Amino acid sequence: MRIKTFLRSNFFENLKLMWTVGIQTSITYVGFSIARTFQTALYGTKSTTDMAAFGIALMLLDLPWTVVGGYSWIYLSLIARSKNEEERRLFTHASWVFFAFFYVITLIIYQKFAMPIAMFFTAYHEDVAIRVAEYMKLTSWFFFIPFFAYPVAMILRNDNRAYIPMFTSLADNVVDLVVTWLLLKKFEGIVPSAYSIITTFLVVHGPVYFTWALKYNLFKKFRLSLSHLKTFLKLGTPHALEATAGLIAFMIFSKFIGSISEKALAANAIASQITGFAYSLGGGICLGAIAATGKTIGSGNAVRGRIFANLAVASSIAFGIILGLPFMLFPQKIATLFSKDMEVVRLAVPVLKMFGIIFAIDISSYLLSSIIQAGGDTLFSMLVTMSLNYGVWLPLAYFSALHKSFAGCWLALFIAMTAAYMIFRIRIDSMKWVKKLND
Repeated sequence: MRIKTFLRSNFFENLKLMWTVGIQTSITYVGFSIARTFQTALYGTKSTTDMAAFGIALMLLDLPWTVVGGYSWIYLSLIARSKNEEERRLFTHASWVFFAFFYVITLIIYQKFAMPIAMFFTAYHEDVAIRVAEYMKLTSWFFFIPFFAYPVAMILRNDNRAYIPMFTSLADNVVDLVVTWLLLKKFEGIVPSAYSIITTFLVVHGPVYFTWALKYNLFKKFRLSLSHLKTFLKLGTPHALEATAGLIAFMIFSKFIGSISEKALAANAIASQITGFAYSLGGGICLGAIAATGKTIGSGNAVRGRIFANLAVASSIAFGIILGLPFMLFPQKIATLFSKDMEVVRLAVPVLKMFGIIFAIDISSYLLSSIIQAGGDTLFSMLVTMSLNYGVWLPLAYFSALHKSFAGCWLALFIAMTAAYMIFRIRIDSMKWVKKLND
């Protein structure tokens, strides 16, 4: 492509959209991670048991949210490629109907089986599991609020209004931290965080997104279009399964680490929160890339999609190198911010250093996967990710856990992510990933 043609095209405009929406969404995600990290540190001042319980509780909290979030990412690509407001509204109604059904299923499971689930994922540390189960039962009643809000937030991002979810999330985080801090001395275990997140749903999250749903007339002529529901489920299900299987893999991974020692489980909570902070930045950029890819490929232009993907990945690698430097240079200082137990710090440091080295590849792998999903090739992305998670990462992590190597468990994850980057890179160049919505 000649330079003049490139400048007249909308590639630069869409790349700008990716980073504008991406940075604002990254701030949303990072703020959320910072709030969680501060809460992890607060529980670390109480006891190692509370800190370990909070880390597991967050993963179990994220499990249903990951399913809904997985569908919502594909929902974003669908509305980005939609031809008019009516089609966008029909995709919204289809998503709400499915999310309502999923909420009921989640509520039943979390109320009936909280303790057995908690026991399994805490490697049968009963004191930790009791705290986790209590958290699950309290929070699950209110999941319908974020489930409703997800599509509304995606519409705002598609319309280049990602600053609204950003400020809403920042307000959520402030309320979350203040309520947790106020209740910390009044309640045992991790109950303060359960009450704090419920408060954010009722006081901030719900009212804001309900107001914007009214402004967008999303309740107007509510009807379920089976064709739109079919497209939503056909493209969304592979990504939701991929995201959910990835989180379950991480939970199994935590179980492996729990078999090493409780100190390793606490170090894993630190490593997960700190690396989660960096991945939150990457996740925001990937969400921006989904919206931008949808607008770039339109009805299905593979050549334009490949050009945009190359530009996006080049920028993400530079971003990843810069972001990884603090983890490479100051891993011990970062780890000691979250625990004064030097054994826990000693375990966490090598993981943070490895993460800093590999982060540019990791974030680019994540980005390529998101672009492929935005093109409609969600099944390929799911098969690759699940195969690497369960065929490479977890077996290597299990072997490392048997040999009591906490760092080896995390190295297994980084190996799988590097392999994913290479596979997705080949897929992008093949141009087979751009699908028409009615394929």
